[in-house]
Amino acid sequence: GIELGTPSGTVLLETDAVLAAVGRKPFLPAAGFGFSHVRGTVSTSLEGFYIVGDASLGSLGQASIAAGQGVLAGMMAHDFLKRG
Repeated sequence: GIELGTPSGTVLLETDAVLAAVGRKPFLPAAGFGFSHVRGTVSTSLEGFYIVGDASLGSLGQASIAAGQGVLAGMMAHDFLKRG
């Protein structure tokens, strides 16, 4: 799980996995995942695994694009989890 601090106290979110990446240097190929990705999309060939921001588009350095893609990936992940 992941522990989050909120104004109301600490909240524990149960998760199977969390992947966070911050920085300017792409590092996904070295992560050992076997997947393919079409540049400019958030989807990958690994169902339930999404890529956003510079990892998806190349090094644009645009936080607003990454944020928008993050919202899209979150919605897609939610739909994936609802389907089971």
